[in-house]
Amino acid sequence: MAKYILILFTLFLLSCRTKTDKARIETDESQILNITLDKVIGSDTIYRYHLKDRTAPVPYVAFTHKIDSSEYFKRERWVDSVQNVLDTATLFVKVYKQNEDMVQAYVDEILDTIKNRRTDTVFNNILRLLCKQNFSKDTIDISILNPNYNFKIYNADDAPVDRVKKIGSLSFSKIAFNLTRDTACVFTSFTCGEFCSEGDIHFLINEQGKWRYIKKWELWKS
Repeated sequence: MAKYILILFTLFLLSCRTKTDKARIETDESQILNITLDKVIGSDTIYRYHLKDRTAPVPYVAFTHKIDSSEYFKRERWVDSVQNVLDTATLFVKVYKQNEDMVQAYVDEILDTIKNRRTDTVFNNILRLLCKQNFSKDTIDISILNPNYNFKIYNADDAPVDRVKKIGSLSFSKIAFNLTRDTACVFTSFTCGEFCSEGDIHFLINEQGKWRYIKKWELWKS
């Protein structure tokens, strides 16, 4: 009887530990993805995209360095209207649910950089793990993404077809953690137009239960 009770108690403890670990993992993922989301798609990024959406009037007189005052004021009014869109429109970002892998060329570049000791050694182990995670697909829970800026998040499969209000498309890799889960990195790929995209690795550190953004490694930008 005592043996049976001991087994039940052990199973209970394991169950509690599993729930605690799962809660911590979910909290870590939520914090990391939301911090990274804000770093990738801040207000400046949104503003640049909408400025590209239409060509602003040129405020200069052709073939001179003089300012055409009427065209200048047209441009100023246009910029104000763009800002008004940013303040009032229901902007959105498409987020891909499935994790994205880095292409092999960038994996090779990262590993070569580590090998030649050109990286911050604090992050070398998680960089290696990030590279090993390639081709190991998983999905993220998009409902945990809560942007601090004026835009909404849509699953890429359910996003509205509205070029004016769409900021861009974003995908995340799986998050790579060290053994003690106090250092992490994640790869993001963001596309805001035909010739506007960026791929970065973001590094974060956990301090007293809260994740803090450290820096990013820009792999490409166009």
